[in-house]
Order: sequence, then C-alpha cells, then structure tokens
Amino acid sequence: MSPKIALILLSAWWSVQQACATEWWLFFDVNKTVLMSDAASGKSSADVIAGMFAESKEYAIFGDNEQETYYEYLTRKVQKLGILGEKGKEKRNKLLLSVLAQLEKKMKPEESESLKERVKRCHQILEESAPYGGLIPSFRNLLHVLEQQKKSPYKVIFRTFGTDLPHIQAGVQAIFPSLSFVSGEFTEDQFEITGGEKYPRLEFYHSFTQYSDARFFAFRDHYPTWEKSGFTYKGGKPFPLFGNAARISVFFDDNIREKILFPYKGGEHGLVPSEDGMFVTMQEVDSLQALEKDGYYLEKLQEIAGKLGVEAPFLQ
Repeated sequence: MSPKIALILLSAWWSVQQACATEWWLFFDVNKTVLMSDAASGKSSADVIAGMFAESKEYAIFGDNEQETYYEYLTRKVQKLGILGEKGKEKRNKLLLSVLAQLEKKMKPEESESLKERVKRCHQILEESAPYGGLIPSFRNLLHVLEQQKKSPYKVIFRTFGTDLPHIQAGVQAIFPSLSFVSGEFTEDQFEITGGEKYPRLEFYHSFTQYSDARFFAFRDHYPTWEKSGFTYKGGKPFPLFGNAARISVFFDDNIREKILFPYKGGEHGLVPSEDGMFVTMQEVDSLQALEKDGYYLEKLQEIAGKLGVEAPFLQ
C-alpha cells in the first residue's frame, strides 16, 4: 500500500471515529465556578473565600439544630427580622464576612487551627492562579485534558451576567496562546454573535454549528431579563438539554438552585434524567471543593457519564 493511500484511509477512519464520538458541550458559570472572584458584585477574593466557607455543607453547624450553613442561618435570620428584598440580601452579605470568626467560636482549638490553615491554603491557591487570569487548578486541569485528547469533540462555553469574560479569555489564552474565542451576548428575546449573526434567544446554540471549528465561546447573559421575570427560571440563562450518545450538554454553576438556568429540550432527544430535583447535567458547584480539589471537574464529568450510561473516553 502506498503512503498516499494509507494516509487517505487513515483520514477516513479518523473522520468516522469523530462522527461516532459523543460531543460534549460544557457550559460554565464564571464567578465562584472557575474564577474565585465576583466582579459582578465587586467582591474581593477574600470576601469570596469567606462566602465559600459560609455556604459549605462541611460547616453546617449553625441554627437551632446545628445543621444549617452560616449562609442558610443568616438568610433565615434576616427574613425573620422582616428585612426583605435587596436590603435583606445586603444585610446578609455583610454578616457573611464574619463566618470565619463565627466558625472558630464553635470549634475546638485544634479545629480552629485547621480552619486557619485551610483558609491560608485557599489564598495561596488564588495567588498561584493569578498568572492564569485567576482560573483555578481544577478547571485548568480539565482544559489540559480536553486539549490533549483527540477522542471526543467538545465545546467550552463561558456564561455570566457579569463583566468578567475578558479575564476568562486572557486566562485561557495564557495557557493556550493560540486559542481564539467566539463571543456573543443575549438580550431579552435574542442572541447575537459579536459582529455576526443573530438568533432567537433559545436557539443560540445553533451558532455552534455556524462556528463548528471553534472550541471556546464566551457569552454574556442578560440580567434584566432574569430580573424582569422575578428571578424565575424562565428569565434565566438558556440551557438546551442534550443527554444521549450523540451529544451531552452540561452546565456548572454554583447558584444553580437559585432558578438561574432555563433548561429546555434541545432537539428531538434532548431530555436527560432528573435527580434530586434537577437534571443530572445541571451541576451545582461546591466552590470550596472546586478550589481545593485538582480533579474536581474531571470527577464530576465522569459521574455524569456514568449516570447517562455513555463513555467519556477523554476522561480515561
């Protein structure tokens, strides 16, 4: 067999393999998901770290039954005082910053020292992440695995109400300088690629076909639409559900239980199984674990693949 014919056959075989492989659409919120800052609300990294400990189930030791997180405890306390809406949220968020001091009051001396070391390590991780635009290690590890594997096609889509997409793009390109992004923005009833096509709001994902060679996307969601809906799911971030051998869509967000997503059937066989009141491809991010565990996102994707009964060769 001549080298030319061998090359043609190899190319044809690779095209078949790619066509048969499951395509993964990986959607990521930004704040407290892949980037431990919150530009949308002007919070510092120290504030965000405090918030992570306040929301962590590991420290659900507050309330009458000592089973509430500090976040849950303060939310209930503020509501009981009749401080509602934005004023209640502002009051709670100010009190959240005292979480570390409140935790220490409930701890034995050795537990308190362990907590301090853990907080110190969190700050160290953030400092080490600075050259990568603040992208945390578990997410950077996922990117390396995705870029190095050649078995499964994928797309990474960043979604945020905030203004941090330039930080994300700079961080990714600090790791992979040659990568480019397709950017876009939602309005109340449509989606527009920057300098390009417009789509109906819930059909934004058709842009992935238009830009089939692109792997990284950065989309800004429309906060006024969510606010206008009364912060219900119908005004949230559109999320097309796919969960079959051809395509899987996953959304990672630390606020996923706040009706921040609008999940809807993506295509003829789009629906995926439900579990614990949510679709299994809607993943609530534990920000503290995501920051500390280098394999956090890889493990989550492996769990999803197992629940859907599909192979994830790029994770093996």
